[in-house]
Amino acid sequence: MEYLLIKDNNETEVITCLYKKQKTKGHRFGDAVEPTVSDKYRTTSFKINGYYYNVAYETKKPTEEEFTKMSSGVLDGKGGYIK
Repeated sequence: MEYLLIKDNNETEVITCLYKKQKTKGHRFGDAVEPTVSDKYRTTSFKINGYYYNVAYETKKPTEEEFTKMSSGVLDGKGGYIK
């Protein structure tokens, strides 16, 4: 499933995985590794021209107007995104 990721700084990106990218911490061989906590993006969807489009966001939930403005040129017209 594809999502249009709308970041808090208004950057957009088409993603397929809801988990945020994590930086790996280096450790020496044999040392205990701290457990990593997976952080996911929040999701919502908007209905445009009869199709639902999935949207992922960080903390600020986008409005339908913001989604329409930021998604221009990436919607395929069938509920998906053009990469």
